[in-house]
Amino acid sequence: MEDNYREVKKAEPCLKLIHMDQVEVEEIEWLFYPFIPYGKVTIIQGDPGEGKTTVVLQIIAKLTKGEAILSETSEGKSEEAGVFLCLSNEGKQIFVMGHPEYDRITLDKEYHRDLEKGLPIDLPYNYYPNDDATKRPLLQWRANSNNLFSNWLNYYVYQVTPYEL
Repeated sequence: MEDNYREVKKAEPCLKLIHMDQVEVEEIEWLFYPFIPYGKVTIIQGDPGEGKTTVVLQIIAKLTKGEAILSETSEGKSEEAGVFLCLSNEGKQIFVMGHPEYDRITLDKEYHRDLEKGLPIDLPYNYYPNDDATKRPLLQWRANSNNLFSNWLNYYVYQVTPYEL
């Protein structure tokens, strides 16, 4: 019996491996330091309904009018929360106020604990649905918290930290 088969050629790999010692360091120009670089891909990540589209449209609107993305009076702070993030000009010191790492229930437990102790405590802002502390807390910060950490890790650890192979 005759063998009926075709010779299968192995495809050449399309993946080109580059050693890190061959990669040239380039200066990054920023549209919005240290979040949106010129000429690079920027991912706006978040859960549905968190306002990603609104933020991007606001950025586009400001840029088309020649305005700054954030005004000097609003950068890094809000009337409700105050300052959230402070960093030195070189980014070597970063201070985060609050707890973006909290899960959904941590603040709820702390709030009810302090209420039971009779401590004077305000209801957490935008935390409970309709400001009802008997309802399950909203979870609206996780994607932003993940972005904060991954952006820090990507820029200040992987892109800026000198290393030798």
